Amino acid sequence: MEPTCVRCQETIETTVYQCSHACTFCEPCTKTLDHICQNCGELLEPATPVTT
Repeated sequence: MEPTCVRCQETIETTVYQCSHACTFCEPCTKTLDHICQNCGELLEPATPVTT
């Protein structure tokens, strides 16, 4: 299941950006928000992929 951007509701197929509360944003929305989470005000950073 692909993550969904909390701002635009689009499925994220490229880089996922997250704050420390795991809010997920697509790259265009992250750039629009200047890398600041709209929900908590924390920095949005590229999420580390989970490997199994």
